[in-house]
Amino acid sequence: MGRLKQLRYWVPIILCLLTARWVFHLQVVEVGENGSYFSVKDEDIISHEFIHSMYDVLVVERFKVWDGSLILFHVDSPSDAALEYYMIEKRHEGNVNCNISEFCIPTSSIGRHILKIKNQSISLGVSQTRGRQVCIRLTRLLMVYIKAYLREFRKPPLAESRE
Repeated sequence: MGRLKQLRYWVPIILCLLTARWVFHLQVVEVGENGSYFSVKDEDIISHEFIHSMYDVLVVERFKVWDGSLILFHVDSPSDAALEYYMIEKRHEGNVNCNISEFCIPTSSIGRHILKIKNQSISLGVSQTRGRQVCIRLTRLLMVYIKAYLREFRKPPLAESRE
């Protein structure tokens, strides 16, 4: 009977630890400050499409999710001038290799911006932010929970109504 008692004690603890490890490793893309989150895993491709403000042409940036980072690996456009603006000389896939944790788009940016994650298209606009830019970042699900808790914790208490 002593072993059964020990088992009932340790099984929930082990399950909690495994769940915490699983939650800590889940990656999400956070879009702006309004709490839009999209689950991703390593090897997923994220595309950022926009109209270049100077050349008025479509530019597509492609990122790969890898080990907690976004890797910009391809920038494409029908315009050589737009690619030259970014100092890109070749059109082939892999024409860029840049490891980033986030990128931001000014809300005053002229071109339309669309983020594609898996089968979803997200129109980036002023609704995703309270500031002057919309930031897209890769984070861990556990960090999302911590930020939400801290946001609630920092809220001032409601004023008591007096009758």
